[in-house]
Amino acid sequence: MPKESENILHFYESFDDDDTSSKNEIQESLELQSLFFDVSYHSELGPREENQDRIAFTVENDGTIVVGVFDGLGGPSGGAEAAETAKQVIETSKSDICERLIEADAQIKKTRLALGHPRMATTGTIARIKPDGTGKVAHAGDTRAYLYKPETHKLIQITRDDNPIDKNGNVIQHVVENSLGNLDYVQERDFILKPGEWLLLTSDGIHDYLDESFIRSMPLSVSRAINHHNPAEYLCYEAALTFSGDNSTALFVRRTPLEEIEDFQSDTNEEILDTLA
Repeated sequence: MPKESENILHFYESFDDDDTSSKNEIQESLELQSLFFDVSYHSELGPREENQDRIAFTVENDGTIVVGVFDGLGGPSGGAEAAETAKQVIETSKSDICERLIEADAQIKKTRLALGHPRMATTGTIARIKPDGTGKVAHAGDTRAYLYKPETHKLIQITRDDNPIDKNGNVIQHVVENSLGNLDYVQERDFILKPGEWLLLTSDGIHDYLDESFIRSMPLSVSRAINHHNPAEYLCYEAALTFSGDNSTALFVRRTPLEEIEDFQSDTNEEILDTLA
């Protein structure tokens, strides 16, 4: 959980972290509002015995945020350990985000050797966004990043899945050619998150079990529920209704519009005045 930074973060709803073991994280949720961004995430165990998805989230001193979603590979042979290793590297490294994935790949290989799990690996999609909305995404595997533009209702996938293609040109799902632990290259892409726009990161427990029409309409569905639910939790719930057989994880970042920043600052000043009265 990030530490509160003066003039940067304001927690407006509860942080909900279920009291479960690190090996079997059934559910993890967060909602927060900052001066620059609204962030929410949620991860569900689903019908599996172990949650091998992990979420990275950290805030730098100037309000820049780093977020990530990881989906462990290799079944019981170290998938959760690989995802947890990647999470820790991403949250603690000070390197460029592409370098962080390379560092995570190297650390997973060391851990794999120590634990004797030859298939231990994880997918990973991470993003770093500055307060002015300039960002970069770095990626390996089949976790995904999307941009949602409310003005045009467009949902744009900005990562490419590292899945093989069969002889008929069809994507072979649930087979990953590039991952942390078996890294051949890092995908990277610059983007700009304008005020009011959303960045969405998902594991395949979301996008493999919700059809394309729902994926494209989900920000509208989420916006209708945002006053009542953590939007990431809402999305995981929708995936569960499809009888998803996987862990499901979603992370939302919304850049705060200018008028909401002004309201936020006004409310904060009123709170300070009330305290001094």
